[in-house]
Amino acid sequence: MAWAAFECFKSGTAYTQTIPVADGFQFPVAADWDCTPGQKVRCAQSVGTYYSLIDPKNNRLHAFCGDHLAEDIAVPYPTEVHAIADGYVWVAKWKKTLGFVIDIEHRLPDGTSVTSVYMHLKNPQELDTVTRARLPHAGKMIHRDEFLGVVTDNPNDNFGHEHLHLGIRNEGVSGYHRPLASGAAVDPRTNAPYYVGYSTHFVAPRIRRCDANPPGPPTNLLKDEANPDHELIVSDWLQSPLQLTARQVLPRQFIEAHLAPDASSSCEATAAVSCPSGSGKVLWCADQLDQVRNDLTASYCLGKNVDLSSIPNWTPLGDENAAFTGNFDGSSCSSPSDPQSCTGHTISNLTINSATGRMIGLFGQIGGQSGGTVKNVGLTNVNIAVTVNAQATYPSVGGLAGGVSSGTVSNSSAAGKIAVNIATSNNAANIGGLIGNLDTSGLSASFANVAVSITGGTTGGSTGGLVGLACCYTISPRSSITDSRATGAVIALSLDDTVLYAAGIGGLVGTNGARILRSYATGNVTSDSGTITGGLVGIAAFDRGEINQSFATGSASGGPRSRVGGLVGWVYDVPVTDSYSLGNASAGDGGIVGGFAGQNGGGCSPCGASIVTSYATGHVTAGINSTAGGLLGINGSGGFLTNAYWDLLTTGQSSSAGGMGLTTAQFQSGSLPNGFDPLVWSASPGQYPKLKWQGP
Repeated sequence: MAWAAFECFKSGTAYTQTIPVADGFQFPVAADWDCTPGQKVRCAQSVGTYYSLIDPKNNRLHAFCGDHLAEDIAVPYPTEVHAIADGYVWVAKWKKTLGFVIDIEHRLPDGTSVTSVYMHLKNPQELDTVTRARLPHAGKMIHRDEFLGVVTDNPNDNFGHEHLHLGIRNEGVSGYHRPLASGAAVDPRTNAPYYVGYSTHFVAPRIRRCDANPPGPPTNLLKDEANPDHELIVSDWLQSPLQLTARQVLPRQFIEAHLAPDASSSCEATAAVSCPSGSGKVLWCADQLDQVRNDLTASYCLGKNVDLSSIPNWTPLGDENAAFTGNFDGSSCSSPSDPQSCTGHTISNLTINSATGRMIGLFGQIGGQSGGTVKNVGLTNVNIAVTVNAQATYPSVGGLAGGVSSGTVSNSSAAGKIAVNIATSNNAANIGGLIGNLDTSGLSASFANVAVSITGGTTGGSTGGLVGLACCYTISPRSSITDSRATGAVIALSLDDTVLYAAGIGGLVGTNGARILRSYATGNVTSDSGTITGGLVGIAAFDRGEINQSFATGSASGGPRSRVGGLVGWVYDVPVTDSYSLGNASAGDGGIVGGFAGQNGGGCSPCGASIVTSYATGHVTAGINSTAGGLLGINGSGGFLTNAYWDLLTTGQSSSAGGMGLTTAQFQSGSLPNGFDPLVWSASPGQYPKLKWQGP
């Protein structure tokens, strides 16, 4: 990558700013958009509620003329948006009705510049702390494919339609978001925001006029008799079909014309970078990443995004007999002493379709007696689909790692799908979107958006959206999961429920003996008969675990004879404090179900199972001969409750095995329920209580 210094202007003051030269452009969302009606990802021309630069039917500028120099890309919340090229962030701030807005200036090899504009991203104040920390800031050098935010679902910030507004302006300065050198930020003729290139105003009732901006010669204005207030023909501004003047370009055409070469398979260094620690080997391609297995104790980092599509069946790095005990960082820095110079990178297209070992993932196992650290690693388009036979007893499967033992994982993520089939009925598995088995290890600031599913086998395993089993097979230290989340669906079907130990199925963790703090799950959880299923955690057990300041919003459903809870299926012997569940909970015939937990205590007495300062609101349903409650289905021996509540109306339950029922109006009065700590919780009229760490 080349870096060039050139003169910029800001508020009329010239200064020199080093800015990266873009080595190619890419589309800002995972899937390219297609203007053909019926496509999953559509651009403005095929969706009437969205706007485009021009109407391709007659080569007409859009009705907004200069007021919408961009394409509206119809992608839903929470689609991730990434930088289209290397550049410099001029603007990164929330603006009313526009959402989080980002302007990035890109230096082209010929010395000119373009500016990409992204609008209608989620307000940082509405994001969780993990996602918020990933956002760019003004003054940051940014690389192609770096995370910018997610498409917002707030109708006040997207005009009622979930979409990305993307513009590419053929200039180095975005006049709308910051003043030009002249200081003019408003078009004096319209008193409207200044768009370099064009402005628009009414010259007669229902007739718009587009003017060159700054003022130019008279326009070629023709009235559209069929729809005069929506379109006008300005053919003299169109150099060719679907092509505007040099001031403005169509995003799709520009990106396709400057598409980045597929350099992810090249092992050639493309920038002068080093590992954040100041030492370690920089990896530039799939082959070099694959060679990590030759030295599992060394330090590594990624110099750029790495594509693993050239490896049709990845062999995990390390296993339980020879774990990865080195340091692996997904980011690299142009100056290790300056954190602002560090850029994170992704590993895409991890594919595993057959495996003979027990530990399955990008890494087989991380950590051992000498530890092991992985951080800043983002996996995209994970595709793990394996059948486990009797030779792989009790396997652990995760996008990042099958297992982590006495290791540390931070600021890492996985997106994609994991499907595991257990071929023998006397086997089980631990499956997580990110990690299969977390043992005496720390996981922080990480997330998974992985569709996780398991079929077959016994019900003795654990399946979770983020972690399958988080436990403590050794006495100390206990495992921890902090500031993390899972958003993918979790499905466990066709299990043999005749064995003694039931499976733990959870939106975040299947079976938990770790300390969970400030974490949540939003995916729906669906399980078979005889399972223990929760929106956040299936089984909360092993004595040393706890759940604190966490929540779940997805639904939790189980089959016959299952225990189901909106947050936890069974609080076996751990404390759950300052947490809540909003998702629906349902159990089949002969099941046990509660809006918050199916069962609290009853595993041993006394073992410390407790639910404190927590609540549930999701609808609760149960099959024939089942036990159901608004908060709890059953409160067994050793189970304690303090200041725990359920919504009498939304749960559809007038009773519970414990806790106190409140009306929706009481919950949303603007005052906290009795016993809730105002240093932990916040309350606003018309809303359920929220945890302070969630923000306003």
